[in-house]
Amino acid sequence: RFIYKLCLPIYMEDLYNHLSRYKKKIKKLREENSIKTYEGIIKIRKENKQLVLNYLEFKEQDLKDIYGTSKDAETRNAKTLYKYLTTYLANIIYWFNDVSLKDITQKDIESIYRKIENGTLKSISGKKLSDITLKDIYSRVLKSGFFDYIKKSDLARNVIKRKVSPTHEVRFFDLDTLKEICNLANKKEHRLAYWLLYDLGLEISALLQLKKSNFELKYDKDLKTKYYMVHIAKDISKKGRRVRNNYVHFEETTNLLKVYLGTLKESDKLFNISPPALYRALQRSNKDGKFRVKPNGEKVTIKDFRSSCATYFLSQRWSTDEVKGRLGHSPSSSEINKYVNYLGLHQKKRRKEDVELNFKNMKSKYDESQETIRMMKADQDNIKNQMEELKKMVIKNAMNELNKNGKKI
Repeated sequence: RFIYKLCLPIYMEDLYNHLSRYKKKIKKLREENSIKTYEGIIKIRKENKQLVLNYLEFKEQDLKDIYGTSKDAETRNAKTLYKYLTTYLANIIYWFNDVSLKDITQKDIESIYRKIENGTLKSISGKKLSDITLKDIYSRVLKSGFFDYIKKSDLARNVIKRKVSPTHEVRFFDLDTLKEICNLANKKEHRLAYWLLYDLGLEISALLQLKKSNFELKYDKDLKTKYYMVHIAKDISKKGRRVRNNYVHFEETTNLLKVYLGTLKESDKLFNISPPALYRALQRSNKDGKFRVKPNGEKVTIKDFRSSCATYFLSQRWSTDEVKGRLGHSPSSSEINKYVNYLGLHQKKRRKEDVELNFKNMKSKYDESQETIRMMKADQDNIKNQMEELKKMVIKNAMNELNKNGKKI
């Protein structure tokens, strides 16, 4: 335990060893002229390998210009480059190994595209490509990115017409489940991590980079209450996420922060735990499989906290734009829509409008009927008055006639 605590700060600088793994991959790619595939070891074209290496150098410099050259930025950039190399470029090298990438034609791209769409082309590891991976390969590699670099993206755009839709799978758990999970957590830092993940809708990578300086205690004069505002900066957010300031919503999160932040210096990180440690803590709390997501009933994972955050605030009548802002999505993002559709929020809104319209129509008809009744009553009163006047007039005329004839009544 002592060794673990001693080494943890060093390990936390690179949570998944992305930097060292990326350097090893690049070194191996430079030194070898073959790659490992599910079909075995195959030789690769030297000119294709060099193009990929040149592009990665270009991309690395591009990321440095955006995120800087600090240790955190270097680790972050290595993570991006490692995924780009292993998930995207390795497949490009494998699929187009029969041709030189700099001389690739539209026909070559179309051949690969048809095989992907028909399901006959597998990834370098032999797995079927998911819609998410396909979407990234089409949009980030073939239509832009690497193919932009080799000036072949226009050819790819002529071929790739299909827009890959994101997965429509919905996974979330409710607030009561969160409270049960936190009650079973052995450590205070785990409880705070769970509440922040659910409250702010953060990815775990952003959560574990939060510092005390990211939190600002404010006072609401109107409500006469104190609350925390969390600044989620660009350097801790996942690539593509927006810089944002989120207020802490839940009272439980606020109470934990009051105690926890008091023990830290301004520059201290909130957590000295690694992602695997938090995964294992959640697994221990859920060892009997009690906590499960809706609607498919699978076990709760760390990723489900973010989607559950979106579901909770949507159910509290937040607009989709407000939820997108809290999660760091761009206004044009459609990721939230699957939760809106699942919760039936559009239908609920439509039903409310229908009910209000029906009520309005019924009220209008009721008002019309009341007006008709009022008019009928007015007519009845008018007839009654006329009858009374007629009665008086008849009696008066009769008496006049009798008086004329000298008769008395």
